[in-house]
Amino acid sequence: MSQTYKLTLTIRRYDPDGDKSWDQTYAIGAGAILRFVDLFRRINVEQDATLTWVSSCEHGQCGSCSVQVNGRPMLACELLVENAVTLFGTTRFRIEPVTVAPVVRDLVVDWEQAYERVHRAKLYVIRPIEPPRCDGSPDFPEGDRPVRGRHPLHQLYLLRHGLHQHPPAFHWSQRGYGKRGSTHGYPGGGEGRAPGPALQ
Repeated sequence: MSQTYKLTLTIRRYDPDGDKSWDQTYAIGAGAILRFVDLFRRINVEQDATLTWVSSCEHGQCGSCSVQVNGRPMLACELLVENAVTLFGTTRFRIEPVTVAPVVRDLVVDWEQAYERVHRAKLYVIRPIEPPRCDGSPDFPEGDRPVRGRHPLHQLYLLRHGLHQHPPAFHWSQRGYGKRGSTHGYPGGGEGRAPGPALQ
């Protein structure tokens, strides 16, 4: 028989009609494998029908049930009671809305505004380019030699992986880019893969 926990949930409430915020505490008994979305449903049915929260897929994919549990952002549809007790070492939990967007009511935030922030972030796409010719110039000497800091793909790699002190050595050759692989753990370098798909 699974263990039953006596939980205390202190939930941050918000009423947009009166622009009023307050903390409300609920005492609830719950089995070990109940999820936090199940706790919210039980509160709605047994204690307080006005508590507002949201969920959609309940499979850890959409993120709509995200809440802060004891200050930590978590998915209410994936957080089991027993896991929460083990993680935080307590049966008392403070539940608040996430801070990525304005609060609509109680635990519900305006996800459209959150996604607008994502859409405003301009992503840089690297277009396919021809490898430079090994014509003996100072930038691209003959043969397979490492070229550091002279090509956009190199700069992108440094920015993406934060390698400022020990950048990888990239090898150009007449056979193309990356055929010899590279050092310092470049993705797929040891297997001789071209870097295009990994960097795009």
